[in-house]
Amino acid sequence: MPQHEVLYLVPTWILGVVLLVACIAASELGYRVGRARRIAGAVDDSLTTVEAAMLGLLALLIAFTYSIASTRYETRKQFVLDETTAISAAIVQAGLDPSPHAAQVASILREYVDVRLEFFFAGADLSRIDRAEREANRLVAEAWATVKRMTTESPPTDLTQTLVQSLSDVMSLNTKRLAAMRDHVPEPMIFLMMLVSVAAFGLVGNSIGNKGRRSFWTSFSIPLIVVACIALTIDLDRPRRGIVKVSQKPLLDLKESLQAR
Repeated sequence: MPQHEVLYLVPTWILGVVLLVACIAASELGYRVGRARRIAGAVDDSLTTVEAAMLGLLALLIAFTYSIASTRYETRKQFVLDETTAISAAIVQAGLDPSPHAAQVASILREYVDVRLEFFFAGADLSRIDRAEREANRLVAEAWATVKRMTTESPPTDLTQTLVQSLSDVMSLNTKRLAAMRDHVPEPMIFLMMLVSVAAFGLVGNSIGNKGRRSFWTSFSIPLIVVACIALTIDLDRPRRGIVKVSQKPLLDLKESLQAR
């Protein structure tokens, strides 16, 4: 879990509701100010230009942030597939080696699959996450120790060398997957996007107040749509606590395949 990040600890729906209320409140405040200025005969036409610029900046921020979040989401998905492939290859290679140590490595890797799934399904439970991570590290260390005994007790064969490489890939992908899980859109970008959205709808409300006309669509529906896009972007960047989660289907399929054997 990211350290020293405030927003990451807050559920997405709460952020969405707070932002929506803030945007609607800013729009209403802007409308009242704009209407008061219109009644006083102090209409400022330049606000329309500022409003368009602010909405353009908001659209740019949402698009840029969504691009970062979706790219990291796809990276996490790819690492799940890569890690599954590496574990499966290592188990197959261990099964081909006649050494009893190789059979032990295969057994450790089967247990490792369960631990990796537990690590993901722990969600935001810090104790379960920590326990699963420590267990994964223990299994990797045990697998390496077993392979080391294989290479010292008898001359390494081509199968043994291939198994060593596969085990190295498993460990490397574990490190990459952990890093990807903890890699998020910088929190200042999220704060800036939320701040600009509130300011933009304040200007929209002011512009509507200047014109003296407003509708339900402009006052409520548009903020709802924009906030929904922002909430989806934030949710996409939360592989543990969001609605959109990284699929563990490859690992689950591997587990089912191993059980069938």
